[in-house]
Amino acid sequence: MRFRPKTRENGVDPNLTPLIDVVFLLLIFFMVSSTFKQESELLLDLPKANDQPVEATERVPVEVAIEADGKVYVNQHEVTDDTLNTLKNAMELAAGEQVSPAVVIRADRMAPHGRVVMALEASRLLGYSQISFATALRDGELVD
Repeated sequence: MRFRPKTRENGVDPNLTPLIDVVFLLLIFFMVSSTFKQESELLLDLPKANDQPVEATERVPVEVAIEADGKVYVNQHEVTDDTLNTLKNAMELAAGEQVSPAVVIRADRMAPHGRVVMALEASRLLGYSQISFATALRDGELVD
């Protein structure tokens, strides 16, 4: 028996299937990850404004402090009567001419929950929507 070595053909045909798969995957990747320019559907001619800067009025927040024993202070003035209307009037007086001032509630961690809710309710009744609670930091972490 004579064994002849197989001769290779000069033109080797590469398999194109993996190449086509890679090209399609790249195409899908670039289509998904690219951002498209969003065109506005409406053409609006916006009015021009004066380019002079408007002086910002300094807004002073209304600060409601609640001690552990339940005493309530509005901007460091003690609210003697513990009713909702008295607190609401004190907050309105502290706000002055501001339409919707920011309200900062500083409650002691042992303060009665009802007093904090009363401060929130007074803010709601006055229409003050910018309410925040003051907290303390200890070594970069919030104090419980």
